Amino acid sequence: MKNILAALLAFFITHISFSQNYEFTDGYIITKDAKIVFGDLAYRGGKEAHTSCILKAKNGQLTEYFPDELNGYGYVGGVLYNAIPSDAVFAKTVIKGRLSLSQYENKFYLHQSDQLYNLNKDGLESVRPLLESCLTTTEINKNLKFKEKALRQLVISFNQCQNADFTSFDAKKPDVQMECGLIAGFTKTSLQFSESYQYEYLQGDFESSDPFYGLAINLSLPKTVRGLSFQ
Repeated sequence: MKNILAALLAFFITHISFSQNYEFTDGYIITKDAKIVFGDLAYRGGKEAHTSCILKAKNGQLTEYFPDELNGYGYVGGVLYNAIPSDAVFAKTVIKGRLSLSQYENKFYLHQSDQLYNLNKDGLESVRPLLESCLTTTEINKNLKFKEKALRQLVISFNQCQNADFTSFDAKKPDVQMECGLIAGFTKTSLQFSESYQYEYLQGDFESSDPFYGLAINLSLPKTVRGLSFQ
């Protein structure tokens, strides 16, 4: 009986988690054998995007995938995530190429073929032999730092040195974007009383037109959350 109740509870929780009103957009998953499967992916921000992805089939069925089940997933014309099974996360891709760079919170990862380098502040020197196969010591010393901008440039330089194609994600997107504009218009209000009242000032019909104008400001976070803005 306890097993049945536990199974029902697990199903109920799964159903609730999948019943959220996600926004679905064109995307794809990358299977373990490097096959790309296109479909509608739930667009989620925050830690959810790094924990799992949800793919909707043509019949509307939702399937949730975790980092140990895929090589990655992404959105057409948008963000790409690499699976890091050892840390149970999908890391956001910074550079995709012969040498790739991805990031999750304060962690960076270098990918080359099947080799994964887990970078931290004390372990940056572990990738120096790899970089020295193509880059000069001066360039390595300049950019081998625990910062996204420096590591991005280092990986770009390595791919260029290798004459390898690469894609840079979010390179030109600002952390915070502000848009301003002027707004103007008018409001028209009318009141009609169908019955007489003991208050004379409520007798008859009333109508007013009032112009308005102002400044509209829209703040968004292009790198962090898609579709979220403050006005």
